[in-house]
Amino acid sequence: MKVSGTGTASNRCNAKTIFTAQRVKQIREALPKDCEHQKLNCLSALLRDWEHTSLREHRAREPHSVLRARDDKQRAVIEAAGALARAWDALDKHDRFSVALRMSGWPTKDVYALGPNDPHSDEAFLREVVCPSIAKLAEADRRKATTLSRGQPRNLVAYLIMLDLGNIFEFLTKKRPTRIVGNKDSGAAGREVGEFADFVRPVWEAIWGSDAGMSAAIKNWSQVRASLECNESSEFMANYHNRMGLGRAHGE
Repeated sequence: MKVSGTGTASNRCNAKTIFTAQRVKQIREALPKDCEHQKLNCLSALLRDWEHTSLREHRAREPHSVLRARDDKQRAVIEAAGALARAWDALDKHDRFSVALRMSGWPTKDVYALGPNDPHSDEAFLREVVCPSIAKLAEADRRKATTLSRGQPRNLVAYLIMLDLGNIFEFLTKKRPTRIVGNKDSGAAGREVGEFADFVRPVWEAIWGSDAGMSAAIKNWSQVRASLECNESSEFMANYHNRMGLGRAHGE
């Protein structure tokens, strides 16, 4: 597994950053007021470390639109392979052998000249020599193609960013990151509110230039986390704890 955050601290500090002093100040001010002063002092270094390691890797991943296009092309091949496999299964040994010979360029009249008892139509010869690819397609179709389900792949980049931010927030505040949606009485109906959203917003704006997509990302992250039996941990923060000599319990 590739380990994030392995560059030297000096190299990361000298690199161009989206987390400028002004951005870090905004993010720091968005955090709860009861955060430990010592952890707040390392906020700038932590964010820049994240930017030049895990965040860079997340953003280098292919976007949702590209992944969806790949999924559509792959599914078309799988469906065609399934149709081929079903047609292949419907043939007897002689027909399979004849199809294989015709695919390899044999003249049709020569193929028809072979009788059903020709020794070359032996099942082992067919399976091992003549046409192993079609046989494998048939088996793959039986085992896998029927289990594929249609569905939009989740926005993995946004999810990985939220996974890191949730762990960073918990490290800084010792509070569980929680999704809270405002109601009519709060004047923020339908909007992401609360301490965690207040922290995510300036970070999200630093990365993407606005808070567009933030609400959907928090909602998706919250739904995925709720579906897991245990919280999925951030690779970045696990590596950060190891490098800093911190315990797994967020620095305690």
